[in-house]
Amino acid sequence: MKFAGLKVNLPVNYNESVLSLRLTDLQNQFYTNNTGGIMKVRSSETAGITLEEMNQIIDGILTKYPKLDSLSTDEIEKINVNFPDLSSDEIVENINVIDSFYTSLVRFDLVQTLTKAEPKSNTKAFKVSSSSNEYFGYDLNSSEFWYFVWHPALISPIKKATEKANSLTDSNYPKSAKWRDKADAFRHAIWNVLICKYIGEDKNAISDCTERTEDFTTKHETGAVKPSFMTDVDWELDKKMDLHNNAQGRNYFVSVAWIRKHKTWFYTLKRVAAPSEDEIVTGIKNKLNSAQKISTSNDTSKYPNNLVYIID
Repeated sequence: MKFAGLKVNLPVNYNESVLSLRLTDLQNQFYTNNTGGIMKVRSSETAGITLEEMNQIIDGILTKYPKLDSLSTDEIEKINVNFPDLSSDEIVENINVIDSFYTSLVRFDLVQTLTKAEPKSNTKAFKVSSSSNEYFGYDLNSSEFWYFVWHPALISPIKKATEKANSLTDSNYPKSAKWRDKADAFRHAIWNVLICKYIGEDKNAISDCTERTEDFTTKHETGAVKPSFMTDVDWELDKKMDLHNNAQGRNYFVSVAWIRKHKTWFYTLKRVAAPSEDEIVTGIKNKLNSAQKISTSNDTSKYPNNLVYIID
């Protein structure tokens, strides 16, 4: 069959329709066939699965397919099983089409696996904690869940950035509650910088990094469930603070990132590069020196270039 003009051999037991599934199609399959305990109803706000659990499932599926970010001889051979007419140079020229082909298969595999997945944890209750195991206090919300179904390759860099952001916040602000204070502002800003940085290891445009990071982190903030002890006004203020500081982190990334050339054994890649984690920490801490305290959700608009916090 043809896929985006290229001759392809589908893996055994897959049919052509798998390659044209939309997100709504995958969602319909999931809710129709769901035999597990995660997110059985469409209206569920929480997915009942952690970032770590989702990452383990996706990593297991990705091992079936070629690694497109490191085209060794072995990976070229794997690709040629499905794209038999392409030379090594043609594989490089058509890498975006090839990536789209394998991503379609991974999405399908992922939904089939998730329909049978049982929840392994019960961390839906809000917790003010920076422990990396608690993902800023939440399981994945439903928006994040479907984001990873559609962008499965992004879970690894996002998980890595989440763990690193938590670790750096703990080490730099060990005595802080890390909730609504300057340490919380630091965490959200550096989280966004690191997601951009780690996504950039497989991207050739800085805008790709920031757009994908904004999409995901906005889903994290807006899809979260309001804890029972917070008023609607406080919850809105809390979200505005986090969204604002997330954006400050992405803006900082744009100011320090660059494009580098990465030469392999037979071709040259362009990849997004950024400073070391230590340099990023210094940069965000410098921004924290001019952080502004806010008391209403509208206050963030007064400080377009500053980090903000609520509690001293």
